[in-house]
Amino acid sequence: GIKKIDYKTFNNCESLRSISIPRTVREISYNAMVCGLREIIFNASMTTWEPENEFTNASFEVDRKGNGNGVSRIIFKKNTYNAAEIFRFKSIRAYLIANGLCTNCGGKFGMFGKCKECGQKKSY
Repeated sequence: GIKKIDYKTFNNCESLRSISIPRTVREISYNAMVCGLREIIFNASMTTWEPENEFTNASFEVDRKGNGNGVSRIIFKKNTYNAAEIFRFKSIRAYLIANGLCTNCGGKFGMFGKCKECGQKKSY
C-alpha cells in the first residue's frame, strides 16, 4: 500500500541493482534512490519522479554515458526503455503519450484507436 518512496529511502545502498516499483507508488521523491541501481521496473505508468535541479539530486541517477553509472533501463509491461531517453518526461505515462503509445501497456494503437496489444481504447 505504499504511495511514495521518500527522500533518501535507498541512498548509499550500492548493492541494490534492480527494483520493482509497486502499482500503488505514485511518487518517487528527489534523492530517494541515489544508489547502485541499474534498472527500475515500473508496474504503473502513473508513477512520477523528480529530475535533478540546481538545489538537489534527482530521484535516481541515470546512466547517460553508457558507462554503468546509474539506471540504464526502465522496464514497463515487458517493454524496456532507455532511461536517459525517458527520464526527462518525469513519468512513463508522459513518455508514452508523447510517443503516441498505450498508457496501459506501452503498445501501439491500431487504425481505430485500440491498442494492438491489450485492446485498451486510446484515452488521450
